[in-house]
Amino acid sequence: MPDVTARLRRSRRLRHPSAARRIFGLDFSGATDAGRRAWLAEGRPSPAGLEILSCQPIAELPGGAIERTRALAALRVFIAATPDGIFGCDFPFSLPRAHIETASWTDFIGGFLHADALAFYTHCRRISGGREPKRATDRESKTPWCAFNIRLYRQSYHGMAELLRPLVIGREALVLPMQAPARGRPWLIETCPASALKHLGWRGSYKGAGFKDARRQILRRLSATQLLARLPRSLQERVVEDMGGDALDSIIAALATARVLSDIDAGDNGGDELEGRVYFRLR
Repeated sequence: MPDVTARLRRSRRLRHPSAARRIFGLDFSGATDAGRRAWLAEGRPSPAGLEILSCQPIAELPGGAIERTRALAALRVFIAATPDGIFGCDFPFSLPRAHIETASWTDFIGGFLHADALAFYTHCRRISGGREPKRATDRESKTPWCAFNIRLYRQSYHGMAELLRPLVIGREALVLPMQAPARGRPWLIETCPASALKHLGWRGSYKGAGFKDARRQILRRLSATQLLARLPRSLQERVVEDMGGDALDSIIAALATARVLSDIDAGDNGGDELEGRVYFRLR
């Protein structure tokens, strides 16, 4: 009997390499001032590592704003207008399998119609009996929390409700690995900068006003291992001075996104058709 998995992977191989894709890392936020807290970095491969071309809060995108609804609307427009882009996004794209009542992830996201973030949180807690199960990919990548943990549920809700769902139902983007990659539309993948740093061997904190040196050390380590090209001084200082670590997280998300392009070319998207996959490896 033919190997169904191998056949599926062959069918998802691209006839044209994805190396020409523009690479983005998105550190997402579901806060009311998401335009200030969510950062988007763009990178380009170079012999010295990923060269960061820009790194900015999404309030600085065309049409952007600090307020969440307007900020995420501007982000959706930017993504849809970048058909050659791949965006590594730092928020959960799905839920544990037991919380999904549809046959496909596309149906799940199309029916993601909770009244608000609190209703989403309450719904998930009721199904799980108050427990916080993780997806298989969360366990593999060692993400800090389940998708509806008290610290994460707003980010999960707004990411799925206000970014993924409109882009998917409008056929303006493809979400991997639940959907097959194809030319002519932007791709979105799930990343986790915290998991990526663990994979690199970093264990300390780097978020907060007192951790400038830690953020600087992370940038140095990424450059020393030739994962990241040295940042221009002005950009380096902006990343180090960003107390929340959001600018740095967007760069790490871009690094994880760049890493996975060769796997996508080979048809090796991995993950689960319902639960998705966290792309966290930096090498």
